[in-house]
Amino acid sequence: MQKTSLKTRLIHPYPIEREALSAWFRQQSMIELTGELRELPERYCPSFEKADLVIVFDHGIEKLPARITCLRKAHPDLRLIIFRAGRSVSDIRDLIYAGVNAILDITSDTDEWYSAIRAIEKGQVFFDQHIMQNLAGLPVIRHNSIQIAETERILSIREKEILALVAREYSTSRIASELFISIKTVETHRRNLFQKLQVKNVVGLTKAALRMGVLG
Repeated sequence: MQKTSLKTRLIHPYPIEREALSAWFRQQSMIELTGELRELPERYCPSFEKADLVIVFDHGIEKLPARITCLRKAHPDLRLIIFRAGRSVSDIRDLIYAGVNAILDITSDTDEWYSAIRAIEKGQVFFDQHIMQNLAGLPVIRHNSIQIAETERILSIREKEILALVAREYSTSRIASELFISIKTVETHRRNLFQKLQVKNVVGLTKAALRMGVLG
């Protein structure tokens, strides 16, 4: 059965670059580019109702995490890829908490762009190598130390290992190979993580991994 392409909106502030990027994305079989905008809306946007994916090139968008949070509330099924340019590394944490599915440095190569789109298509998260290095170096901010300590207590050492690998975009088969366990065992641990952490998707697991500091 033929896969359905992701209906995609492209956000970029500069017309010439936007046109060039549109040409590249239109060549990707996983993408159906349905529209382009100069700026990411701050609230509900009717044109996003039928969109599966929004690709944002962030050239200094004001209050980007807040805008994404509002959009996610209005369009909960919407997936977002953010290309960052010259932002503070601490902004990465805010973008993840806002619900972004993929973050790439704007200087990343097109192979990583393609990998990000594939990950999104499979319901996974994606961070390029530069972003992952920054994530590993970020200090852990414990907004609710009692709640996080309790969460850490109920997770086994193996579950924490798997949580970290899921957040690093490892596939189930790769996790199994890395930890020398069966795929079925990995799937069982993943189900337990969803239940124990009370999250619904990989983005939620990534947020939890970041809160608990297991990426370092």
